[in-house]
Amino acid sequence: MNSLIMEALRQRPEILALQDQETSAEKFGHAEHDLWRPTVSALGTVGVAPVRNDALPNWYGAVGVNINIPVFNGFLYNARAKTADLQTQAAKQRLLNERNNIARDVRTAWQQSQQAFERLGVTQQLREQANLGLNLAQARYNLGLGSIVELGQAELQKTEADIADTDAQYQYRLTRLVVAYTIGAPK
Repeated sequence: MNSLIMEALRQRPEILALQDQETSAEKFGHAEHDLWRPTVSALGTVGVAPVRNDALPNWYGAVGVNINIPVFNGFLYNARAKTADLQTQAAKQRLLNERNNIARDVRTAWQQSQQAFERLGVTQQLREQANLGLNLAQARYNLGLGSIVELGQAELQKTEADIADTDAQYQYRLTRLVVAYTIGAPK
C-alpha cells in the first residue's frame, strides 16, 4: 500500500502543482530577503566630440558608480520578506494537507478493493451452494419427493446467488478502477 501512496504522490497533478507553488514561494522569499543587500551599479560612456575647441582632445569618457544601501526605507523590505516567508509556510502547509488527503484516499480505496476481493470468494461459495441446492431440489422433484414450489425456490436462490456473484465481480472491478484513479495511474 505504501508503494501505491508513493506512486500517487509522484503522479497526481495537484501535488505537482502545489510543489511548484511551494518552490516559487521559496524563491520569491529568497528574492525578498536579497533586497536587504546593497546594490552597486555603474554606467560608463565614451565618445568623440565632432565640434570642439582645438585645445581639447576630440574624445571623451565618463564613468559613474552608484551604491545603494537599503537602510532608511520605512521597514518596507522587512515587511515584504516576512510576507514572503508566511506565503512560503502557507504553500508548504497546503502541500502537506494535500499529501495527507491523497494518502487517506489511497488507503480508503485500497481497503475497499480488498473488501470487494474478499467478497468474491464468499459469493462464489454462495453460488456453489445454490447450484448444489438446485441439483438436490431437481433430484427430489424428479423422484417425486419434492414439490414444484421447492424446485422454484431453489432456482430463485441460484439466480440470486448468480446475481450476487456478478455484482461482487463488478464491484471488485470498480474498486480497482477507483484505486487506479486515486493514484493517478495513466490510462
